[in-house]
Amino acid sequence: IGILATVHHKPFTRDVIQHFMSSHVPLGLAKILDARLESLMFNAAAEQVLDGLTVTTEFSADGS
Repeated sequence: IGILATVHHKPFTRDVIQHFMSSHVPLGLAKILDARLESLMFNAAAEQVLDGLTVTTEFSADGS
C-alpha cells in the first residue's frame, strides 16, 4: 500500500483526492501534525488488501 502524506495545514488538492479515490492501486492518505499521525484514510483497493485487519493511528509507548 502506497501512503501519500502531507502536513495538516496543507490539505490534499481536489485532483489528488479524485485520483486517490478512483485508483485501482492500494493507496492511503495521511495527515501529519507535529510529527504524529493526525489522520489516515485508505481507498477501496487498499481496503480490500486490509480486509480483516485493524489499523489504528494511536500507539502506546511500548509500541502496541
